[in-house]
Amino acid sequence: MASELLNLWCFLHGCDRIACNARRCAVKKRLQINVALEEAEAAIINEYCRVHDRTPQWLFKAGARAIVEEDMRERRADLMTMQSLGDIEKGLSGPADRLVSMIEEDSRQGAALSDSLLRKNA
Repeated sequence: MASELLNLWCFLHGCDRIACNARRCAVKKRLQINVALEEAEAAIINEYCRVHDRTPQWLFKAGARAIVEEDMRERRADLMTMQSLGDIEKGLSGPADRLVSMIEEDSRQGAALSDSLLRKNA
């Protein structure tokens, strides 16, 4: 019976039965987080997940990932702002020089892209 359980454990976790000892198996540790929701919030989440064929766990993971990515973007923007202020203090550039050059570069790339698309469709 114990051997059958170990075989099942290894099968479910995708590990090598020969090299596996159930206590030392390289299985990802799962952490549980409890979230308290009001009934209306829970109903909205469950309905969203049902319609989109997802689980609430997926929804919360996706939301957490989006929050972390947004925070990283804000930190990068803050760093770029601080670098620009440092450049201005050192007299390396005016406040709008970098922004103007970026806008001009974007418009050049956009024009080149639209020209290539027009040629391709013609």
